[in-house]
Amino acid sequence: MAVAHVADSNTVVDTTGGAPQSTTVTLTVAGGHSNNLLIAVVVWVGSGTVSSVVWDVANAGGQAFTSVGTKITSGPLNIEMFRLVNPTAGTSKLVTATLSQTESMIAMTASHFDGVDQTTPIRAGSYINTGSAASSPVSLNITSQTDDMTVSGFMSDGFQNNPTTNKTLIGASFSGSVGAAIGADYAAGAATNTHTWTEAGSLADLKVLGASLAAATVAFPTTSVIDAFTRANENPLFGNWTNAGAGVDQLKLVSNQVVPSTAGTYNSSTWVNSFGPDFEFYVDVVTAPGTNGTYLAIECAVVREDFDATADGFQVQSRNISGTHTMRLYSIANGSYTQLGSDTSVGGTPQAIGISRSGTTVKAFVKVGGSWAEKISVTDSNYQVPLYPALVTGAADDAVLDNFGGGTVGAGPAGWGRLFGADIHRLVQRVN
Repeated sequence: MAVAHVADSNTVVDTTGGAPQSTTVTLTVAGGHSNNLLIAVVVWVGSGTVSSVVWDVANAGGQAFTSVGTKITSGPLNIEMFRLVNPTAGTSKLVTATLSQTESMIAMTASHFDGVDQTTPIRAGSYINTGSAASSPVSLNITSQTDDMTVSGFMSDGFQNNPTTNKTLIGASFSGSVGAAIGADYAAGAATNTHTWTEAGSLADLKVLGASLAAATVAFPTTSVIDAFTRANENPLFGNWTNAGAGVDQLKLVSNQVVPSTAGTYNSSTWVNSFGPDFEFYVDVVTAPGTNGTYLAIECAVVREDFDATADGFQVQSRNISGTHTMRLYSIANGSYTQLGSDTSVGGTPQAIGISRSGTTVKAFVKVGGSWAEKISVTDSNYQVPLYPALVTGAADDAVLDNFGGGTVGAGPAGWGRLFGADIHRLVQRVN
């Protein structure tokens, strides 16, 4: 999965009383993201060291960051980069950096990324801290690769302006009284990324360090395609498919691909068997919805939807929102849809979408550029029974689907997941 930038903190340059020992920035880590990493860049003036960088210290003492690598020191000025994997989600929480002693300045900025490998978050061999120049600009070449994200931190001594970068800015600021500046930026991974920092003025020492955030690998899907749709045209889909309830327009098969049968409305067809309780389902997206507000989805229901039009279960969507393909995940209760987590950009045009459940963890996946990425992960303990998958197009007249796959993952209870075998169990549950 590709690393994605999520949010930035404010940028603080603290010269409080001429002798600060710590400073804080505010950052939100929203729910609905997975494989999270926080990056903090700290600049300070003086001979001390950074004794700690902590996320959300008010929550049981917080979580401690780890230094990415060796700091740069140039005269009295220092810069160091820190990282934290799997931060606890929270709104407007503090990142707190503390020095080993009081100094004349401490500055910090921070950012939230997702899709980062949680075991080795910094790509091996990518960290470098030798970018240096006696005058503006200064550049740093960071070794990286596709799906990674490169980040750099900048400091200067003597300038009186905010620095600028050729990449996307996380934050930048300066202290006029001390004559020092801080900056941080990021860019999508490539074989080599060159981060170049510029600052107006002269008489300065510029330093830059950086690293590549390693993309997390995704073990999805683990099951095979169960319908490749390589057969004669069908209207509606039949065989292993049935209608998704009375009055619901169904999908049809045309030239070995699945399309809506009726324009401008909701179309859906349900697989006749259930799978689970732990499951995964996925489908190739040949043509993604091109109209704002339209979507395609996989819906997973407790009772097969031709028996119960007011479904209970889950749904994953790829929705066109003003031209941007966006992933959404829903919980369904008696036909009412409640969004789980936040909207998450696909990061391009979806080539496939998927959903999985393992225990109480429900995840949404998308395939872009030939690689699967986990986009949403939530905890939901509802509907711990096998579920029936359905394919859905929501007013997406141009949507084209192919190669539906999935099934039970792990060891399901004996006898569950067969045609009608789970219906009795769930219908009894609903009656009770």
